[in-house]
Amino acid sequence: MDVENIKRIFIEFIHSKKFGTLLILFLCLLIAVWSLGNHYLFKTAALDLGLFNKAVFNYSHLQQNYITLLLDDKVVNFLGDHFSVVVILLSPLYYIFGSYALLIVQIIFVGIGALYIKKYVLLKTQNQLYANLALLHFF
Repeated sequence: MDVENIKRIFIEFIHSKKFGTLLILFLCLLIAVWSLGNHYLFKTAALDLGLFNKAVFNYSHLQQNYITLLLDDKVVNFLGDHFSVVVILLSPLYYIFGSYALLIVQIIFVGIGALYIKKYVLLKTQNQLYANLALLHFF
């Protein structure tokens, strides 16, 4: 194979539907390894993921959730400080995935968002290359 042949095959692959699908799967896997690995190594922040993880834990055990992680000494209800009803709906996932539940849901929704961005750009432009470039821009 010469260089021109390799270049042609590469350009055809970038314009194909397979490239977009493989890109979504690869980058979601990369995000999964990165975020789940950081959580496993205790490198996630207490005031971000820890606050919501505590809420999911308490709601999964049918307990009221009071925020004790904030820097001031006030103890307030989670819904009073960070109103998010979705946390209550996601609380059963705590029994399946443990403290990784919110990270796994985040990875799934990033993948779904990437898929629909690809479909939207493909619908508007009818160009597979533009859809794949939109995926690269999204990630």
